[in-house]
Amino acid sequence: MMRAVLAAAVATVSLVPAGVLAEDKPADEAEDKPADEAEAEAKTKPAGEVEEDTAVAEVAASGPAKGRMTLPGGKVLFDVIVETNLAKGVTLKPISVAPDLWIGVADRLTFGIVHSGRATTGFLTGSGRGLCFNGGADKGVCAAGLGKIYTSGGAQARIGLLEGGFALALDLGVHAFAFKPKVVLAGKVGFIGRFQAGGFALELAPSIFAGLTQRTIDMGGVKVSNNEERVAVPVTALIMLTSGFAIALQSGVTFPLKQAGDNWQVPAAAGLALLVGSRVSIDVAFGLDAALDTNDATKPLDARSLTLGVGYGL
Repeated sequence: MMRAVLAAAVATVSLVPAGVLAEDKPADEAEDKPADEAEAEAKTKPAGEVEEDTAVAEVAASGPAKGRMTLPGGKVLFDVIVETNLAKGVTLKPISVAPDLWIGVADRLTFGIVHSGRATTGFLTGSGRGLCFNGGADKGVCAAGLGKIYTSGGAQARIGLLEGGFALALDLGVHAFAFKPKVVLAGKVGFIGRFQAGGFALELAPSIFAGLTQRTIDMGGVKVSNNEERVAVPVTALIMLTSGFAIALQSGVTFPLKQAGDNWQVPAAAGLALLVGSRVSIDVAFGLDAALDTNDATKPLDARSLTLGVGYGL
């Protein structure tokens, strides 16, 4: 039972397709045994096997696991993502630790305190979020944080709309992208949906971020756009190779609403995910902030990152 729960939990924030890792039998595959026969058989089995049969019976009673984009009510997932910069000349500057805590308030309502890039934008790229370390001589992105360590954080709510082969949730949030010299806040409105068939899943997570503070900054008497509306549309393909091992391939597009044609970027990432036992997941991903880039201030392939995530479900 817990393995099925963790599979659904991991699916809401990381690389593993929902429900694919569940090993419990659906209702039409469960064996129908008389109560006295089942009791006699249970007495001859080790405790671990009896517990496993009980878990199977519980799942059989409730039917097959549903694809969903929210945690089951009462369940918790704690994810810690280490993000590292691999850009030329600034490798490992910074290294950041971005914890995400997801709580199943109800079956169709999940609340999260999040820091990682994957939880914030849906992209498996970037570094410097959450707790930021080794920013370099001038502290780099770490200098925008409280005490030059805590650089960003946010709160999100996912509201389940559809379950099954096509699962869909509304994604709402408020994020602080920097704290110095002033707090940079943005609101988030988006959707996260997953189409799943067997061991293949395709996930789409479009969202728009609207600046709430510091929408422009003063640069020597000139007002410069800083925190205005920006769209992120990650598209992720997930492929199960075994019952506990998956790969993810991701791309998509991100752009500001103003002058979008001159400033769009196409991120790209590839990752691996492993489910360990019934509660723990491990994943790693290599990402490019922009495989294609029309922004004159940045160049494609320059911004590179590596992320390592560890999740624990309760």
